[in-house]
Amino acid sequence: MPTTISILNAKGGVGKTTLATNLAGGLACLGKKTLLVDSDPQGSCVDWHYARTRAWEEAPDVVSLPTIGEIRKVSSHKPEYDFVVVDGTARLEGMVVSTLRVSDLILIPIRPSPLDLWASEPLIDLIRSRQEHLQEKYGRIKRLDAAFVVMQQVGGSLLARQISGGAASLGVPVLAARTAHRVIYAQAIESGLTVQLLSPKSKAADEVSRLTAEVLNFIANSRH
Repeated sequence: MPTTISILNAKGGVGKTTLATNLAGGLACLGKKTLLVDSDPQGSCVDWHYARTRAWEEAPDVVSLPTIGEIRKVSSHKPEYDFVVVDGTARLEGMVVSTLRVSDLILIPIRPSPLDLWASEPLIDLIRSRQEHLQEKYGRIKRLDAAFVVMQQVGGSLLARQISGGAASLGVPVLAARTAHRVIYAQAIESGLTVQLLSPKSKAADEVSRLTAEVLNFIANSRH
């Protein structure tokens, strides 16, 4: 059954669209039929799609669903896809709650900063509430998983290494794969591509490859 992965965080500037486009592109390049859903009224993923500077046969399809009513219908797009990646809005009301309802996995991008971790707490509360509801209603038949993704890391900073401890107190794991602060991520967005396509042998391409593989493993392990 298709898997819906939503990228959510109420804080701006943490790399939601960067994560969404590169993850969707990474899945597509692995031969996974992927739909990228732009749920933000700003339409960043749609802009990324139309900014494409060269042909990309395996590119994920992109659709804009910027309202509560539309995001609730995301399941109608599912049958033809292996994965649906939702670039979530920053608003915690309504739209985020509706996104949680259609998701199988929530990825929370954060910079290696205590401020970013603390700002995610209201979202964690909403995720936990949804998890409790699903557990009560469906048991293990239907579940919602969540994980932090550290973005824009500068070198091997102490804060980046400490972030796992802080996240543990919130009960949410941190993926081992992380992205560094690199200009190529912005260049990829501007080109309508991913870092893997823009520079296949770059460190950024390796980061996205590792992240995509870890997300797939995370999903596979959560189903057992």
